[in-house]
Amino acid sequence: MHCTKIVRAMVLMNNLWPARHIARQAVDGHESLISLMFFLSSETGTVPAVK
Repeated sequence: MHCTKIVRAMVLMNNLWPARHIARQAVDGHESLISLMFFLSSETGTVPAVK
C-alpha cells in the first residue's frame, strides 16, 4: 500500500515539470525532493499536494 503511494507521488512529480525544476533549484546540500516527500508522507500519512 505504502509503495503505491510513493509510486503515485513519483509519477505526479514527473508530470509537474515547472514545479520540479523550481524544487530542484531550491534543493540545498544533501536533501532531495524525494527525501522531502518521504518525510512529509511519513509525517502526515499522505502524499503532499503541490499547488
